[in-house]
Amino acid sequence: GKNKRRRSSEMKAKDEKEKLAKAVEEEKKKIAESEKPDFRNTNYCVAMEIESVNLVIINDLESKAVDILKLKIGRISASYRQREYDMEAGLGVRSISIEDCVQTHGEAFRYMVSTNEDSKAIRALVEDLKEKTSKTESKALQ
Repeated sequence: GKNKRRRSSEMKAKDEKEKLAKAVEEEKKKIAESEKPDFRNTNYCVAMEIESVNLVIINDLESKAVDILKLKIGRISASYRQREYDMEAGLGVRSISIEDCVQTHGEAFRYMVSTNEDSKAIRALVEDLKEKTSKTESKALQ
């Protein structure tokens, strides 16, 4: 009697788990279907990508032209899709850097803004300054 009741409850629990697993799978399928792009109702769709944009500001008022600032933007992408019931827009930029060509504080200050590896030098310098500042402050408090 006791073993039959245990098996019966184990079977019910197993059936419930299977039903729940099936329901979860069905919901996943519904979600996946709803997230697929529906181009049947698309009025228009536009996409573009630009590999890179470079801008250099030059001071050429003196006898020798001197670069002042360099702006580099890498891989710009944009998209727009209009459907009967909604619209979707996207914009992406892979990298951006602004180089100060006239600064005299050393290589660590070469980039004003950068998403590239070159900005690691600035981050390291800032961390070093924070560390030195916190040591100085802790000595002053003692």
